[in-house]
Amino acid sequence: MNIKVEHHKNGQIKRLEIRDENDKLHNPDGPAIQEWYENGQEEYRAYWLHGKLHNPCGPAIQCWYENGQEECRSYWRHDDPHNPYGPASQAWYEDGQEEYRYYYLRGKEITEAEFNRKRKKGTVLVTCNGKEVRISKQSAEAMNLI
Repeated sequence: MNIKVEHHKNGQIKRLEIRDENDKLHNPDGPAIQEWYENGQEEYRAYWLHGKLHNPCGPAIQCWYENGQEECRSYWRHDDPHNPYGPASQAWYEDGQEEYRYYYLRGKEITEAEFNRKRKKGTVLVTCNGKEVRISKQSAEAMNLI
């Protein structure tokens, strides 16, 4: 692995980049790129595996304004925008108001209505401790709930 670090003039870390032996962005244990503002606030984070955007456990890309307000969030799996649980790409203005949201499944953009239909199709509603939660039919079967 090759790790590259850049610093701001004040000594704070500006950018951290991790690449594999083929010089492709890669970090199996966390973000392959991180950037910070001069004040130390994180600005950008991206997860890459062998040169492909990928994070199976959360957003592959996140960015923040200097005041700490989240600016954007994008979910990617195997270099395709994908989030079966909600918007695959969202952005907010600095005041916190939503700028946009897009839904993608396996790299294909769909409308929010299509997303909601598909999401409900392969899921079941389960009540636990007085709260309703939607889980996949596969998970419900594995837990002998259906």
